[in-house]
Amino acid sequence: NTPAVRLDPNISDQLVETMLLHKGADVDELLSGLVFVSAVGVPTVIPISNDDERFKDIGRNRLNAERAAQKNIVQLQKQISNVAPTDNGADYFEAILLASQNVEPGSNLLVLGSGLSDTGELNFAHNNLLMDEEERSLAVEEIREEYGAGYLRGFTVTFYGLGDTVAPQAPLEAKQKEVIRETYSKVISSLGGRPVLVSKTRTG
Repeated sequence: NTPAVRLDPNISDQLVETMLLHKGADVDELLSGLVFVSAVGVPTVIPISNDDERFKDIGRNRLNAERAAQKNIVQLQKQISNVAPTDNGADYFEAILLASQNVEPGSNLLVLGSGLSDTGELNFAHNNLLMDEEERSLAVEEIREEYGAGYLRGFTVTFYGLGDTVAPQAPLEAKQKEVIRETYSKVISSLGGRPVLVSKTRTG
């Protein structure tokens, strides 16, 4: 939560479009299809509540539906940004797996962050994955053997800002960014998923 979590504009747009695919859906139905996972050391699902009834149904009228979807984005942002991290560190790969277990098969998993895990099976902090190609290949193979080639079959995993760091973490060199992006692409593909990388440089 440093810096504070923000919904990337591209992700907000995707969420709006997703909501508009479900015109006529009530709030409970809508929220049940959206799952947010915090990629902390031990990833957790972020609870989204409509106790104050501020989320809106998505009506069938296009204009009203768009307004309701935009209001829902504001409420999602408020709730996500107010959640304190439950653990230190980061484990992006485990967060992806947790997300896949909490949504329908074939969903699009949106991943926002650098991907620089310092724990778990893709630990870039301690396992020399950034520098050692043999170690990276071994890590990918071990993951495929553990979870199976079909674990993420049907899922699209879209990464935003993969390899892009924020202060106080030092920026990565272009080659290091490419290593991270290539590694995640291989891992997702090895499990039967479809990786998509949005590599436009981001801050925050």
